[in-house]
Amino acid sequence: MYLGLGYAALFVTGIKAIITLAAHSSIPWDKSFYKYKVLHPIAWVLERLISTPATHHAHHADTHNDGVGYYKGNFGNMFFLWDFIFGTGIITRKYPASYGIKHYKEEEWYAQFLWLIFKSKKEGSELAANGPMVGDEIPVKQKEEEINTRESQTAIG
Repeated sequence: MYLGLGYAALFVTGIKAIITLAAHSSIPWDKSFYKYKVLHPIAWVLERLISTPATHHAHHADTHNDGVGYYKGNFGNMFFLWDFIFGTGIITRKYPASYGIKHYKEEEWYAQFLWLIFKSKKEGSELAANGPMVGDEIPVKQKEEEINTRESQTAIG
């Protein structure tokens, strides 16, 4: 069934692809907007409307202690406006020093994809209901167990 939205759908798909690629880009194209004072008003509008590399990269940081990383927010990969509406957005205009999570527990698929609804059942997981925040140090005993587990898996494989 044709609803007459062919060209509009193509246009929106193209724009989404461009914005999403730009937000995940390793090229910090938004830095020039922060560097030159004359471009600050444009930066203010851009970073509240669409995801920029600085706003979205904060979501992928491995710590929140540096004031830049914020893995429990900055979800928008196209419209950052949604993060402001739902109170999950922060803008620092800086990039995180490192990315990922420090003690990954090979989480269940539902904990990874539906984290807001279903929490991980793995003790010490950053995706568990009462788990550590990203970047928190894990207890020495738990760290030793993780190292031993990795070493035994390497020996087996």
